[in-house]
Parts: sequence; structure tokens; C-alpha cells
Amino acid sequence: MADILHQIADSVVSIDFKGTQRLVRKALKDGVPPIDIVLKGLSKGMEKVGELYEASEYFEAELIASGQVMQEALELVKPHLEVNKLDSPGTLIIGTVKGDLHDIGKNMVIAMMRSAGFRIVDLGVDVDKQAFVDAVKKADGKIIVAMSALLTTTMPAMKEIVDELDRQGLRKKVKVLLGGRPVNPEFGRKMGSDGYAKDAVAAVRVAKQMLESKPGTFVT
Repeated sequence: MADILHQIADSVVSIDFKGTQRLVRKALKDGVPPIDIVLKGLSKGMEKVGELYEASEYFEAELIASGQVMQEALELVKPHLEVNKLDSPGTLIIGTVKGDLHDIGKNMVIAMMRSAGFRIVDLGVDVDKQAFVDAVKKADGKIIVAMSALLTTTMPAMKEIVDELDRQGLRKKVKVLLGGRPVNPEFGRKMGSDGYAKDAVAAVRVAKQMLESKPGTFVT
């Protein structure tokens, strides 16, 4: 069983769409527990992809593509999963702020967060503050609101969203994570967020730490 799980992980790293799906189907047919296929196969592969990205051996294109490989394979496994067995760390509500139409970084974060088991609410690009608020109101459990910006002119919108969450009594219900090329930890603190992630790989680690951190802690 361990051998095929290693093969699944390796196929994700190799960005082998057909190979990953073939191996996942074989694992299901051979009676490998679906939860193991996800956690010990697909997710392990994405962890390795993250390591390669941090080592600058993989780049944005590989990160996005491998996330797509995992997502397509995950669709094959989902019908066989008992939902309560695949515990999710929490819900990620994510969007690119109002006035900013860039989504590559956001999509990379989504791919990595999904591989780590987070439930994803993708608000898209050019998202206004009320859309974030409405999404928070609909969500339950542990919630992270993640915002990205590529343009310096749209960065102030992040503070507007944090302030609106506070005004509507929702700020204590969520953790706020900021990212994007012009964003840095100092800016994140000024905006009133709970954490900053420099890239999609760091976002998974920071998000998990944020959910376990005490109020007032800033995570990078």
C-alpha cells in the first residue's frame, strides 16, 4: 500500500495528470483507504512541491499546475470519503481586493490551502468589503479572511475590510491574513491583520499557526 501512495505523491510532483488519476483509481480499486490516498498520497506530493518551490527549483507555473493535478484527482476520491474523517483546519475566505484584477497569486494560495485540507470560499478579484463581510456571515467554525493585492494603490482597501469586519462585530470571529507583492509584515500589522505570508507555500504554515495563536499575536 505504501508503494502506491509514494507513486501518487511522485506523480503530483511530476505534474502527471493522467498518471495521478490512473494511480488513484488503482488505489481505490485495491482497497487503499481513501483518507490515506488524500493525506499520504496527494497531500504529501503537494508538500514536496512546496519544498521545491521554496528552494526555487519549481516556479509559479509548476505550483499552479501541481495544484490542479491534485484537485482533479481529489474529485475521484471525494465520493469515497467519509466527510467527518477528513478534518479541515478551517475555512479560507479569499479574494483580491477592490480595484485589483490580479489572481495568479490568489489561485496559488488556493491550490496550496486546498491541498492542506482547508475549505475554500473564492470571492475572485476586485472584491469589495461587503462581499467579504457577507461571506464571513455565512461561514462557521474557524475562519480565515485572506486578502491579496498586487497594486500599491489598492492596498488601503485591506484596512477598509478589516475596519468593516470590526464595525459589524465580526472581527473577533475571524483571523485576517494578508499577502501580495507590495505587502510586507509591517504593513500587515498597520492594517490590523493577524498574519502575513510572503507566498503560497508560507500561507499554509502561517494560516495554521494563526488558527492556534492567541488574540493579538501576529504570525509571519
